[in-house]
Amino acid sequence: MKNWILIIALSVPIVSFATTYTTLENGDWGDPNELWSLNGVTPCNCNPGTIVSGDTIILNHDIILQDVGLVLTNGSYMLINATGSLDGSAGVITIQTSEVEAYGDISAKKLMVDYMASLNLYWAELSIVTRMEVNGYVGIHFANLVVDAGNINIFENGVFDLTEGAKLYFEFGNFNNYGVTNLCDECCIELGVGNIKNFTSGVINGGGSMISNNGNIQNEGVWDVLIKWCSQGSDFGMPSPEDCYGANANCSPVPLPVEIVSFDGEAKTGYNQINWVTATELECDYYIVERSLDGENWALVAQVDGSGTTSEESKYTVRDLIEEPNTYYYRLIQFDFNLSQKQAGVITIESLRINNACIYPNPNNGEFTLLMDEVKPGYAVSIFDVNGTQVYEVPDLYGKRIEIKPQLETGVYLLIIDKDGTTETLRFIVK
Repeated sequence: MKNWILIIALSVPIVSFATTYTTLENGDWGDPNELWSLNGVTPCNCNPGTIVSGDTIILNHDIILQDVGLVLTNGSYMLINATGSLDGSAGVITIQTSEVEAYGDISAKKLMVDYMASLNLYWAELSIVTRMEVNGYVGIHFANLVVDAGNINIFENGVFDLTEGAKLYFEFGNFNNYGVTNLCDECCIELGVGNIKNFTSGVINGGGSMISNNGNIQNEGVWDVLIKWCSQGSDFGMPSPEDCYGANANCSPVPLPVEIVSFDGEAKTGYNQINWVTATELECDYYIVERSLDGENWALVAQVDGSGTTSEESKYTVRDLIEEPNTYYYRLIQFDFNLSQKQAGVITIESLRINNACIYPNPNNGEFTLLMDEVKPGYAVSIFDVNGTQVYEVPDLYGKRIEIKPQLETGVYLLIIDKDGTTETLRFIVK
């Protein structure tokens, strides 16, 4: 972890409005040196600051907020990928008219989700040290929410959704609902020590479970009769009989399906290599890797079988042949056997080339010209079909303009230029 002082902070460049910041390594949010990038590849010697206004933040790594707190406002967007996390356990995280989407863990001393703001947590864990206040929207999806010692308040404009078997557990504290709380049939809110109260304006929908192991449950609003509840203290205004057996059946912590410990890539000559590692997998069917030039429009690169259920480390690698040098975005999506999906993250790779080469015309009729900036002794060309079968070879190239007449059938082919093991790949079509 890097420490920084005032004089360094003052030297951080001012970055223009509506900027995208992406992490390059683990570290302290305020690091002004190597942590953040504006293109996903190179350090920007900047940071987004602790009041983020209208910007996009992408966390692919484990980031610590120290005790400074964080405010997201004015339409900001934060994506925490499965390889990343945000540790704000010493400060306050406030979301104002902004959106947070998290596939990695979050911790906060205090979490404030204001009106017209949202937080969605998928297959991860949210830890609250003292308090969470919801005036906007919070969705916990196949995930765990843990409160150490404090209250959760769902205010009148607030909506609190637990879906796909999500669990909320308090060590100490109270759950106060003035707004709308929705529980799926397999979802659970459980208090170790504390009270559950649904106020007059409150609505609790669904068919899940609510348990107070050492406290009271009180209802003054709307409470769905299908919700199973259990109180070791007193109860008031409950619309259905107590059912401790049924309530406790739902309340085991969520076994998170896949723990992705790394997702990265590197540029090779002629292709980009994408790697990821998982520590455990539960009911993992397959992964897909997708590529984009703009971070918005995506194309499939590969589908890779998962390891099912395993507690052992699994390593995966995909190679993506690159025709043109560019900045490429890659994202990894994991699918369970029940077809639920999880985005593991987005990475950026700046591709490499050994020589500015092109095929003309492309598409062609099977005869074409290979144009190159330079040709040195030892350069060779091989042509492969889509099945990986070599169909043509020129063992030694001479000149920067090479006429090639391989008499190929209609189809898609890869032309590979080789120079002592360093390769460049071009794709062409024969009509």
